[in-house]
Amino acid sequence: MLTGYAQYGLIGQARMVFESIPERNVVSWNAMISGFVKNGDLKNAREFFDRMPKRNVTSWNSMITGYCHCGMMREAHELFDHMEKRNYVSWMVMISGHVEMYEYLEAWDVFLMMIRHGVKPEQSIFVVTLSAVTGLNNLELVESLRTVAIKTGYEENVVVGTALLNAFTRNGCLDCAFEFFETMPERNEYTWSAIVAALYQCERLEEAKDIFLRIPVKNATSWAAMIAGFVQNGHSREALKLFSELHRSGMIPSHSEWDVVSWTAIISAYEQAEQGDIAFELFCKMLDRGVKPNQSAITSLLSACRCMGVTTLGEQIHALAHKVGLNACLFVSNALISMYFKCGSLDGFPIFQEMSDRDIVPWNAVLAGCGQNGLGMEGIEIFRQMQAAGTLPNAISFLGVLCACSHADLVDRGWEYFHSMHQDYGIMPLVHHYTCMVSLFGRAGRLSSAEKLIENLPVQPDIVIWEALLGACRIHHNIKLGQKIAERLLQMGARRSSTYVLLCNIYACQGMWKEVLELRETMKDKGISKEPGISWIQIKNKLHYFLMGDQSHSEITEIHSKLKELYICIRKAGYVPDTSFALHDVEEEQKQDELLYHSEKLALAYAILRTPNGAPIHIMKNLQVCADCHSFMKFASKTTHCKIIVRDVNRFHHFKDSSCSCGKISNSF
Repeated sequence: MLTGYAQYGLIGQARMVFESIPERNVVSWNAMISGFVKNGDLKNAREFFDRMPKRNVTSWNSMITGYCHCGMMREAHELFDHMEKRNYVSWMVMISGHVEMYEYLEAWDVFLMMIRHGVKPEQSIFVVTLSAVTGLNNLELVESLRTVAIKTGYEENVVVGTALLNAFTRNGCLDCAFEFFETMPERNEYTWSAIVAALYQCERLEEAKDIFLRIPVKNATSWAAMIAGFVQNGHSREALKLFSELHRSGMIPSHSEWDVVSWTAIISAYEQAEQGDIAFELFCKMLDRGVKPNQSAITSLLSACRCMGVTTLGEQIHALAHKVGLNACLFVSNALISMYFKCGSLDGFPIFQEMSDRDIVPWNAVLAGCGQNGLGMEGIEIFRQMQAAGTLPNAISFLGVLCACSHADLVDRGWEYFHSMHQDYGIMPLVHHYTCMVSLFGRAGRLSSAEKLIENLPVQPDIVIWEALLGACRIHHNIKLGQKIAERLLQMGARRSSTYVLLCNIYACQGMWKEVLELRETMKDKGISKEPGISWIQIKNKLHYFLMGDQSHSEITEIHSKLKELYICIRKAGYVPDTSFALHDVEEEQKQDELLYHSEKLALAYAILRTPNGAPIHIMKNLQVCADCHSFMKFASKTTHCKIIVRDVNRFHHFKDSSCSCGKISNSF
């Protein structure tokens, strides 16, 4: 009865029974000490220990265990040193106690003392001591332990062997690990997983694949680990290719055998391979089979929503996260904030405000969201709140607030933040921060300031920063500077189509058609083609994609009819097609016809056809919105009485009542 009370933490009842025993033996005393230790009451445990008329090794071990669990290693050592007789548990408790306190050298010293006392280490001692030498990052000590294992016959023990394998890999000697692995007489699933994971981490993917194929019994966990290894190393497409090969060969278990880790691995692979639609299909299958999603599955799906710009699906995942109790998880909250802002929704704000515990990540997510959505003053206020909360900004924080200033044309404020990075926080600006400042100066027409900033860059300027200035030259029709920058970009070996398109736009705007044709010939000779503009929208959980002049959609006739109807309506409202950036020397009417069938306009027409009157319309585009489409959307938002949200490669444009959140007239784009 006494032992039962003590084991279940009923220490009060245990003490009453103990006090009622007329003649107490060592078992009774040990039961009480063990009970106090389990309750964390070391004071009473030590009092009983000191009162014991006679102690055995269990008495000493119980007390030492209590001290070790509480991190009181000095007290534990005092008792350990006074023990007349120690058993295997005594040594194990002391070594593991030091390991738990990250005192790896002390743990190694205890192990050596044990060897000097002639005590033969057993399996668990080897495993915990290998943890210590791994923490010390000392390959020589790993080799020493292997020698001891050989002498004691434990090298062939599969548990000890796997621990040795892990120690080799974590000490940076993959070749030693691989050689040892090949000599192991017995391997379990953890052994196979350890060597495969090590090969992944060193990006030796083909070797990892070969080892995986040698695993005698492959289960859902093993192939999921393999897929995850490829994905974590940025090889999601290779992961999917391998998954398909395994599936065709019958090596992948049926869906009924998959656990949440298996489902999450393949969902993450499709998400990172930018195949979010398939990731969603798999996620739905997982739910149909009654598998409860974990936070990794939820964040993967939210990332897919963010990339595709589909708010509705994101809202559904948000509701599911709330249902399964994951909405308050820090990683999920951060993913939700990022998803909403990158889908053009401001619903990320209330999630951020409700977070009780914020690290730098949610602050940065909100700052980035403010920048992307043109909320300059809001971004500045969030940055101020972050400072007031005692959270030190990092390089990403400053990138967010600089983007907010750039999209809101707050030049002087942005310049202050840029200087504050190094002066107040000791953060050296990176090329991304300089690019933000160049964009900020460029949008404000201060091209000479932008050029001077690039020329004085402490690091080698990249193609992106020069393109930012080239884009500003296009906006402000500065042909001379634009040509100078374009020549520099071509000397740098720029092969991005955007460089050539920007320069073409500058020439076309000035009617320099000879130069446009010459530049096109250069592109053709170099095998550089203009990236096609693609726009997409979500209608009833299905994505619809459009290309310029697209004829492939099943409802294209109705779409064209609606677009022409809308065109007539906004022309009456004052819209004038902006053909200044048309890249063909053709008649004005033909230029207008070509502009009418830009991908975002086709997407808008279809959205008007298939969404309720007055409902917000979300359009995503892979390139920058042209000046004419920008003007078109402004007038369309007025005549259709609905909000139009367009995400292009740079930012979100929130069109409402003939105005845009970017605050710019159309030809300043």
